[in-house]
Amino acid sequence: MGCTLGFQAPAAHAQPLTAELCETEAAIKGVVYNALCEMVEEELGLEMWDRVITAVTPASGGAYTAAANYEDAELLAIVGFL
Repeated sequence: MGCTLGFQAPAAHAQPLTAELCETEAAIKGVVYNALCEMVEEELGLEMWDRVITAVTPASGGAYTAAANYEDAELLAIVGFL
């Protein structure tokens, strides 16, 4: 699987940052997820990142677009698994 980096069109599950989203949910940019992915792969290996994504099953499928917004629950689940 590995990190999906670069500039891609936002995935269907990514939400645009709106006033409503800011008020109701915490939105985290995909660049934060990409940095976490890179750190896990460098420190723990690609297999560990794959294991994390398989176990956590985030709505994004583990592919994050740097400029898109994702729910904070995905990040918390990933960090919690580690």
